[in-house]
Amino acid sequence: MPAESPNTGRRAPTILPRLRPTTGLVALSLLVVLTFAGFFTYSSVQARMAAIEGAERHTLNLVRTLQQHISRTFGAVDTMLQGAGEGMILRELAGGPMVAGDLQAAVQGRVLDTPQVRALLILDETGWLRYDSDTPAPDPLDLSDREYFRVHLGGRGDALHIGDPVLGRASGRAFIPVSRAILDPSNRLRGVGVAVVEPEYFRDFFSTLDVGAGGDVMLLNADGTLLVAATADDDQELAAELAAEIERGTMAFDEVPRLQYGKGHIIARAAVAGYPLVIVVALTEDDVLATWRQGNLFYLVSATLVLAVMGLLTWRLVDQLHRTEAAQDALRTAERDYRSIFDNAVDGMYRCDADGRLLRANGALAALNGYRSPDELIAGARNLGGEWYVDPNRRRDFRELLAGQGWVSDFVAQVRRHRTGECIWVSENARAIRDPGGEVLFYEGAIRDITAAREAEDRLRDAKERAELADRAKSEFLANMSHELRTPLNAIIGFAEIIRDELFGSTGNPLYREYATDIHDSGRHLLALINEILDLAKVEAGSLKLREEAVSLGDVMDACRRLVRDRAQDQGVDVHAEAAATLPRVFADPTRIKQVVLNLLSNAVKFTPAGGRIVLAARVEAGGGVVLTVADTGIGMAPESVEVALQPFRQIENAFNRRHQGTGLGLPLAKRMIELHGGTLVIASTLGEGTTVEVRLPASRVLGHPAELAPSTRSGDGAPVGTSSPGTPSPGRNEPAVPASNA
Repeated sequence: MPAESPNTGRRAPTILPRLRPTTGLVALSLLVVLTFAGFFTYSSVQARMAAIEGAERHTLNLVRTLQQHISRTFGAVDTMLQGAGEGMILRELAGGPMVAGDLQAAVQGRVLDTPQVRALLILDETGWLRYDSDTPAPDPLDLSDREYFRVHLGGRGDALHIGDPVLGRASGRAFIPVSRAILDPSNRLRGVGVAVVEPEYFRDFFSTLDVGAGGDVMLLNADGTLLVAATADDDQELAAELAAEIERGTMAFDEVPRLQYGKGHIIARAAVAGYPLVIVVALTEDDVLATWRQGNLFYLVSATLVLAVMGLLTWRLVDQLHRTEAAQDALRTAERDYRSIFDNAVDGMYRCDADGRLLRANGALAALNGYRSPDELIAGARNLGGEWYVDPNRRRDFRELLAGQGWVSDFVAQVRRHRTGECIWVSENARAIRDPGGEVLFYEGAIRDITAAREAEDRLRDAKERAELADRAKSEFLANMSHELRTPLNAIIGFAEIIRDELFGSTGNPLYREYATDIHDSGRHLLALINEILDLAKVEAGSLKLREEAVSLGDVMDACRRLVRDRAQDQGVDVHAEAAATLPRVFADPTRIKQVVLNLLSNAVKFTPAGGRIVLAARVEAGGGVVLTVADTGIGMAPESVEVALQPFRQIENAFNRRHQGTGLGLPLAKRMIELHGGTLVIASTLGEGTTVEVRLPASRVLGHPAELAPSTRSGDGAPVGTSSPGTPSPGRNEPAVPASNA
């Protein structure tokens, strides 16, 4: 209440003049406007800074994620190349060069397991294509002019090379060549393995990342060459600017992501650990600030409404409260998500203090140590690290690494399950969390059980060593037995011929000549068996070489029929030959083709009773290939016995074949010989009705008009004309197109 004068009873005058309501309202309004304007300006600046800082964190996180992804991707490619190269060298050391079938078996699973690789190529030391995972037996192709081959001739040893994108010669599709030299134990170049890496693999992955409408993700070589970009048209201008800075030496890349700004972009860049690659993530400022600009417009409209109608201030406060609650809900959701990831992770995760006492653990770590829950683990193993390692030195190594660099990656050690004492192998990643002053607050890390992988690796290594020992033993045995058996057999056969033919006069008693004939025939039979065994061993070792030339199948059929005719007549079996009138010649090894046909005819005669019939036929298929058929009306075999008959040293047991000699090598050897020519051998048989064997040679083996090949002569170096040699196309052959995946 105002004070009154003690004398007059009137109110005492106030020190400050009374303000008019309008003045007060104007002052109050001005104060509200200034306060709101200041708040709006401050909020706008803070929001802009927050948007930019959030974008910077986002780009850095994207780069870190991409570093790991690219490193794993090219690590898988490198592992595949090393495995293919080591397999080829090991096979050559074991007794012969690697053939396409062996390479296909060695790397086919790895190519299927690496979706970033379109194909795997193997070049020899001269740059000729020897293997293509899309085509097990590709035609020779000279790739010695390609940069991914020439770089390994420049003294780079067996280092991995990631080349600039190139176009496939046949396919016209771009790919990134990743190559590695294949060296023998003396570091001599034996070839180059090339992985055809698919750019679309990276582009598809980049397109899933949130970089805004105008942003981009780029993978560059260390020299600034653009390999892959997320956008369809590729941000060549930005890539060119980065390449120019690299060339001027004003920009250096290391594995720690760095930020820079240019041409309206926020750019994060970093090198990929272990590879000459650079990851660049660029966000445009327009995308980054789009939400902030929309927010400014919203606040401006709100301010106008607040000044016009003060009642809207209450609504604005309520709206702001709702936003705050939404933000808190988002924070609570993020916390739940983090806890869910931590608790449900497959790998064991933990947090411990600077002294090694366990502070927090997830269920996977508890299960790994034999406990039912994280609480039980923490209660039972306060100092897990001090009680864990089988070798105490590994704990010391781990602590020294962690103290020295602040983090440990892929640290492998043998530990004991804390509760049961069982020994297992683990791989551990850990890092130190420090306060702003650099003091360690705690350590956190993840642990993975790799016991099964280690045991599988050990089993694989033992199996490989046993296989190599067995292979060497077999080769040494065959080499020794070849000399030991052939020498006395040649003597037996030679002396038996002298006695049988009475070269030094009459033997007197005719029984001597009969016995000499039996000795001669038995020796010849045994020598044939030994030759078949040695031929099969050569095929399996990959050391059998084909001497190819133009071969007339009609002549081969006639010669083989004449050779079995007498034996067939003695058994009462009719052998009939049918061939197309225009049967073309084929490019093949005549000795091996004749060996195949003779084996099939001999088998047919052996297993066809008297009165039976054998038909030898040949025809040209619609696709251009040649089919040669041997069909008999013999004893046949059950369908499930066909696979047994094609296995070496296996015979179908029955009363009929026990009356005949044999090792069971005829059919397996014939099948291997035809496969060496790129063909197939298929058996169809019915028990008691007969057997039909079809031999197919591909169209690439069929020659055109016979006049296309000159008569067989000797070339300048003494080799027969038409004999194929590595790296040189055979004359007169129809050369099929190079597969689309080839470089």
